[in-house]
Amino acid sequence: MTSPAAAIRCPLATCGRENSLPVALCSGCGADLRAFAFASRLNDYYFNRALSQARGGNLASAKRQLRICLALQPRDEEAQLLLGRVQWALGEKKSAVAQWRRLLATSVDESITQQATSCLSVSLVVPAKGTGGRRKGGRK
Repeated sequence: MTSPAAAIRCPLATCGRENSLPVALCSGCGADLRAFAFASRLNDYYFNRALSQARGGNLASAKRQLRICLALQPRDEEAQLLLGRVQWALGEKKSAVAQWRRLLATSVDESITQQATSCLSVSLVVPAKGTGGRRKGGRK
């Protein structure tokens, strides 16, 4: 994970400055950012666990790790993308598609956008479970 952990935005409404990691104090207002830096490292820990679990085929555990990861850092686009992939692999097609669409609506990272678009294009080709691939009128 590189992009979500590269900087911490100061949470104070009067500041909001981006601070490069590692950082203890906001360069704009001097606010203590150590807890936010710790949360970022914790987020990385859960993301890496999720990635390892997903690669090992333990998708339910990967999904739980990603939920924790996103609770710590809701804007983590890599975690959002991976969550959609895990949901897809678990057969949760509608949730996966919704996840990727939300990501496309908010992402500013071109690489993430391309990957989410790719995932969505595959989802349009593969019919969701239970649809049988049928069109209205009973034709295939």
